[in-house]
Amino acid sequence: MNTPVLQTLQPGEFFEAARIFDAVYHHPDDRGPALRLHHAFEPTSLIGLREGERVRGMVSAVSYGAHGYVGMMAVHPEAQRRGFGRRLLEQALCRLQDAGTQTVFLNATDAGLPLYRASGFVEEGSALILVRERNTAVPMPPQVRLMAPGDLDEAVRLDLEVFGGDRGRLLALVLEREPGRALVCHDARGQLEGFVFAQWPDFLGPVVAQTPQAARALIEGALALGFESAPLLLAHSNNPHLGAVLEGLGFVEEGALLHMRRGPAVARDYARLYGQTSFALG
Repeated sequence: MNTPVLQTLQPGEFFEAARIFDAVYHHPDDRGPALRLHHAFEPTSLIGLREGERVRGMVSAVSYGAHGYVGMMAVHPEAQRRGFGRRLLEQALCRLQDAGTQTVFLNATDAGLPLYRASGFVEEGSALILVRERNTAVPMPPQVRLMAPGDLDEAVRLDLEVFGGDRGRLLALVLEREPGRALVCHDARGQLEGFVFAQWPDFLGPVVAQTPQAARALIEGALALGFESAPLLLAHSNNPHLGAVLEGLGFVEEGALLHMRRGPAVARDYARLYGQTSFALG
């Protein structure tokens, strides 16, 4: 019998890893873009559990310094109830601890909840899965324009203030990969009011804005760029302005994941955080 081995996933294994997600979550989404983004951001962030010639499970671990994220947890149904999920989570937490990460976040499904609670995670609101029913473009608001390379430093400073961790390298990477799909808006004094990334083919985020009005304009701007399929926005339930900002734009809640934390609380301003980068990157 083959001994299960934990190792960093390589690009040649992404197709097999994506098929595990299909088997576990029964969702037709293409996981390829998310896997490639993780690998480009941090080549060692994707951890696989291999048994013989087959990948049986995977997880991701990303650090932003003092805090980080675990995500993309999946074990093939044929390999479940053998402790593989626990082994993957422990490996992810060890990697983050080695990187100096003190607080770890994740978005939990109901199936993973017992494992996460047993591992010291506590609930901190919900991540709402919001999908726009109609994939039609809207007019570009006049105060919104494409993000230029010179806007990035200001966007990173705002993001650090709101998100509570340094996502500078990640934002720079997403901008480099999709330069025509990042937007900013400024107030009358020329101060940055927020930014949004409209990730192809169907993910709207991250979205960070100083005011609900700026958030609304940025989300409308992202919709004006268009998407291949119905765009998805992953937003935190702790944002008190979310409902009003999205009113009339056609978003419906398709589900929710528990947002969980292990470690000290992080200074994060959810009232200015309107959308995550992905399910696993925060």
